[in-house]
Amino acid sequence: MKEIHVMTNALVDFQNKLIAHIVQPDNTGAKLPAVEVYKNNFIENGIRALSISYPTLLNVLGESDFRRLAASYLASVTKIEFDWADFGAQMSDFILSSEVSQDLPYLSEIADFDWCRQMSERSKDTLFDTDSFMKLSSVAPSKVRFKVNESAKLVSYYFPMPLFLKLSTIPETNEYMEERKEILNALKNAINDAINLDEPRSYVVWKAEYKAEIEPIDVRSNNAFNAMLNRQSVEQVLSCFGESTEQMATWIEDCIAKRLICAVEDITPC
Repeated sequence: MKEIHVMTNALVDFQNKLIAHIVQPDNTGAKLPAVEVYKNNFIENGIRALSISYPTLLNVLGESDFRRLAASYLASVTKIEFDWADFGAQMSDFILSSEVSQDLPYLSEIADFDWCRQMSERSKDTLFDTDSFMKLSSVAPSKVRFKVNESAKLVSYYFPMPLFLKLSTIPETNEYMEERKEILNALKNAINDAINLDEPRSYVVWKAEYKAEIEPIDVRSNNAFNAMLNRQSVEQVLSCFGESTEQMATWIEDCIAKRLICAVEDITPC
């Protein structure tokens, strides 16, 4: 039994070293042809997975530059996740700490936005309960709260993410050349404006149908949405609009229509 135990430990040790040689960055061990095949496959799979997770970044950089960035990321960050879809969460920080961020300061924000979109799209659907909204007229606003779409998240960016997203969805063909040119001109102006901003713009990201959407929001809407995410009462949420009852009503209608608010639920006393 002792010999079997020793052999098992030796096998586990060998497997761990083999896996480390394949997936760990900056490995300086001797190159084994068979292992190098697995390593190259690992890199190609990694680049492919990152291109799926970061479609806007891929579009902005182009395929060759994106491959270089992805390969550099794979060489610097050890993969510990089982699913490739879960790998890449550190891309924004990785870009921010690299030299490329000095020349293209918007890349780290695009990476953060892409990852946020992916997390939103992978979130489970939130049931829309139409009948529950009757509580708004029958229960005191201090006793109920809005149930927010689970995919929704507040984000802040200096650079114009909606324009980058729109550009990435338009084909690079002659048919759409003029449209892309208009967006590129708008992007150029928006990027110049962003450099002079004192504070980032606020956005809400959520899953509409199957795809994530992003929409800019003003200070009051941002405060109200933040209150909802913190599970505060309807009364506290609506107080963010002060005396602006018209904006408050429009905001509620818009959130319900876009399924950002999915229900009204009772606040259970602790």
